[in-house]
Amino acid sequence: MRSGRLTYEDMEFIESNHKKMSVTDIARTLERSIPSIKNYIEKKIGDGKTLETKQLRAEYDITSRPYWKEIERQFNKDEIPLFIFHWEKTISQFKDDVLPTEELQIVEMIKMEILMNRMLKKQKQTSDDIADIEDKIRKEQLKPTASRDMPMLGLLGQQLSMFYQAHQAASKEFQDMSSRKLKILENLKATRNQRYAKIENSRQTFLGFLTSILSDKEKRKEWGILIEKRRQAAEQEMKRLGEYHTYIDGTVDQPLLTPESVKNDNVIQ
Repeated sequence: MRSGRLTYEDMEFIESNHKKMSVTDIARTLERSIPSIKNYIEKKIGDGKTLETKQLRAEYDITSRPYWKEIERQFNKDEIPLFIFHWEKTISQFKDDVLPTEELQIVEMIKMEILMNRMLKKQKQTSDDIADIEDKIRKEQLKPTASRDMPMLGLLGQQLSMFYQAHQAASKEFQDMSSRKLKILENLKATRNQRYAKIENSRQTFLGFLTSILSDKEKRKEWGILIEKRRQAAEQEMKRLGEYHTYIDGTVDQPLLTPESVKNDNVIQ
């Protein structure tokens, strides 16, 4: 029996099957307790608060957080949908396996992403301003020397220098944010290389598995208890299945499982 809160996959399964499966069957399929399934159906589906996908559910989660109001104050109306979009995708990737500290890291990472977008827009505007000033300077310099507006050229030169400095500062700030974002992703183990490394590290030979069990006393004890429970469960189930059974036509007979399960007594039909 699985414990803990329902996962997004559990919720989707319940929402898709609650009308055609009983609560007991759903609980057995998901290996969850009947009360937890019943509670979700009554409180979420029964009240019409079902969230259609895990991405929408993730959106619901972030907008219900106590710090969401602060996020709304920090970003403009065009950036809020982008924030929710990144939250949905990131939470969907991690599913329900996110600790509180990791959640804060994800929020910080998304903030970095939006601020980086701001910086790129600023760089684009600065580049356009530089191109516009350079075009004005070029046109002015094409005029005869006597008719050139030297004060204006001096002012344009100062503006051009200021825009170049602003562009360089924005580029540096963008790189700093990019580094901070990458560091957060690495801490979350969310980069592609780390995900593949995790898959590679999870591969283990059967001999390596046995070695790890034999070298760990607590693990040996844990697996020993588990194996014994399964043995006893199988033994009890074999005994139950080997009892006499009344079939739909009224015939009483013992199912033939193995030679050892056959009873010696006879049943009068």
